Amino acid sequence: MKSVRKSFVLVLILTLTFVSASKADNHQSQSLTIVWAEWDPANYLQELSKDFTAETGIAVDVIQIPWPNFQDKVFTAFVGKSDLYDIVIGDSQWLGRNSQGKNYINLTDWINENIDVDSIYGPAMTAFAEYPKGSGTYWALPAEVDAAGYVYRKDLFEDPNEMKAFQAKYGYALAPQKRMTNSVILPNFSRVRSKTSTVLQRGIAKNTTVLQWVSSR
Repeated sequence: MKSVRKSFVLVLILTLTFVSASKADNHQSQSLTIVWAEWDPANYLQELSKDFTAETGIAVDVIQIPWPNFQDKVFTAFVGKSDLYDIVIGDSQWLGRNSQGKNYINLTDWINENIDVDSIYGPAMTAFAEYPKGSGTYWALPAEVDAAGYVYRKDLFEDPNEMKAFQAKYGYALAPQKRMTNSVILPNFSRVRSKTSTVLQRGIAKNTTVLQWVSSR
């Protein structure tokens, strides 16, 4: 979590460097306004921005717009050349339309000079930053990506009887998977499944940042 917080702060600092280039040099009077959809990741960004404010003295306001109105309000601001927002965290589907429509700024040179692109999850850069795909032309940086987390019960995976039975059935040791190719086997292993309930799911939003785990009851 600490590294994630630092990454967000770094992105904010670097982004502000670009955004504020045309503003006054007096940072003490500056603030940074970010607009995003109304959901928990935007709340987390507001919380993380406190570190940025502590470092720079620059206030950050994350404006949240309900999902049904998010695109309309932001696109209206684009059309009207509004200066309401310093940074827009847009939906990934907006990338082509707004890069071609000149609502997004070509950030390729700035990103290559200031960001270690190789340290960012590759598919995220392709989906959320690069257009056209494969061109190496960047219009944005990823702010949030979908992910799945898996948590295992040590009492089952370290149970000698379960380990022995699993080894006999599949020919390799029972252990948390290191590759996703094994993911379908464990739920179907009857001896482990008999002691567990159905896999539960919970997340920040539907189809977003889903956490899956096995419950003991």
